[in-house]
Amino acid sequence: MLLQTVGIGPDTVGKDGSRDSTTWPHNDRQTLRHLSMTGPLLGNSLSPNRRRALFETTKRVLASAINDGIACATLESCNSTSLLLCLRSPGGAMASDEDAWIMCGMRADAYTETDGGRVLGFVRADDLLGPVLSRNLNGEISEELDPGVICRVICRWRSRQDEEHAVETLVKELTLSKLHRACLAQSPLDPIMPDDIPYLLEPELSFLCVPKSDMKVFGPFQSLLDPLITSLGIPKPDDTINEIVIPCFSRQLPAITPLFPKARILRAVQNRCRAQLSMRTVSMMPDVGGSPLHLKLSLNCQITSRLRTISPDAAALAPAVGKILQTADIGETLIPVAGLLQKPLNDDRTYMEIIFGLDDLKEKQAWFRKYLTKLFSLILPPMIRHGVYVEAHSQNILVRVNLTSKEVTGFALRDFDGIGIHPPTFLLRHSDNKNDALNVIPSSTRNLNNDLYSMCDQVHHALLQAHVGHLLYMLGLESKGGWRIVREELERALNPSEDPDGRLLYDYWMKDTMASKSFLEMRLRDAYAKCCMRELPNILLRGA
Repeated sequence: MLLQTVGIGPDTVGKDGSRDSTTWPHNDRQTLRHLSMTGPLLGNSLSPNRRRALFETTKRVLASAINDGIACATLESCNSTSLLLCLRSPGGAMASDEDAWIMCGMRADAYTETDGGRVLGFVRADDLLGPVLSRNLNGEISEELDPGVICRVICRWRSRQDEEHAVETLVKELTLSKLHRACLAQSPLDPIMPDDIPYLLEPELSFLCVPKSDMKVFGPFQSLLDPLITSLGIPKPDDTINEIVIPCFSRQLPAITPLFPKARILRAVQNRCRAQLSMRTVSMMPDVGGSPLHLKLSLNCQITSRLRTISPDAAALAPAVGKILQTADIGETLIPVAGLLQKPLNDDRTYMEIIFGLDDLKEKQAWFRKYLTKLFSLILPPMIRHGVYVEAHSQNILVRVNLTSKEVTGFALRDFDGIGIHPPTFLLRHSDNKNDALNVIPSSTRNLNNDLYSMCDQVHHALLQAHVGHLLYMLGLESKGGWRIVREELERALNPSEDPDGRLLYDYWMKDTMASKSFLEMRLRDAYAKCCMRELPNILLRGA
């Protein structure tokens, strides 16, 4: 339901007889309303930009805590432009934390599912408003700017208290990192400090000579790399038959050399590449000729929720599912979807609105519908027909745009490790290749998923929750028909009335609840390989 249309009042006794966390003493309520309307009272020594940067991190911690179930949240009407959002311990944690809470504002037009003021559905971080206030066990109310402090308080509310080291590590990262995301170097790499950021953005590369007997190579690796090696003046191995050249981050060498004692450094190069947003993929400087390829290199660092190394399974999968496409001059450019969602400095419009001239609601709705038609036609048929699915979030999908008409002509996929296969479906459709179709892919890889519904959950999360959901939110369509358009285009693409395979997926995705990834919980559990999921009201049904 739209929160602005619902009168939310405190319910002193919940259905289970417990005290509702919207019930605060009268003086607390007055203080909070006053602070929410007058703005920050503390921390005035900080610049506005620094305060904004801190809140950008803090609001993500707060939203993740709610979405992951680490905190329970309630909403109360405040004024015409905002609501009051209060986070408390969900119970089962430390009893001493019963009277502690954290509060911030929330946009009055924010869209989330509630029950009597209790937040049940997915909360978007961008809907949260400052200041952030906290009440300690002594009843003292203060403004808190430090996301690390907020994180430590929230983590006390978890039912699991056996990961103190992970909590303290995360708190330190949130407090110190200028990246405003986790960036934790793993031993034996040196710790990454704020002053190292320029080095990460223009990293030094080392080229190693490694015996082929120590490696397993997939695809035409060396022939693709040779032009770049020549352009950079990297010496050739003494024995080109039995040795191979491997690029790596110089920062990564302490993790490599103990495992490959016969490896030799041929040369290190500086100021020849720039890191992309992921930090581990680099693009060569314009003056480096010989190779248009980008290099994705292992970096033994935990960035956000995962260790950013490259598994052997991922290296094996890419050549198995496709070939490197040569550049073709077809009058198109490629834009990462995530880039379209950003905004220029001092401009409230997204690049999506600027590039495609989306000035009013009807234009946005019409453009969004065309976008979905092309997107679903790329992602869904391979999934239901062949069991080949794509982790189609906004960083993995590139929009193909015609340079003349500025029309979206289609999409491209940029991350082969984001491709998965459901072997039972694949082998059913390709029984003639049953003996060798999947043999080149290690059976232990996470990219082979025999659980049909796990596959459906993964695609629902990446495609609908993360990609489509955030895109329609940035267009301002969440409460203006956006999800209705998604449901209509999804039904058109899956054709559930006539296609049994489409019906299976359509019915599953239209359930009342769907699994959502718990990224903060994964980070606290140090869950690199295992995904933590939590059932939330199905975001696809919003506005239904």
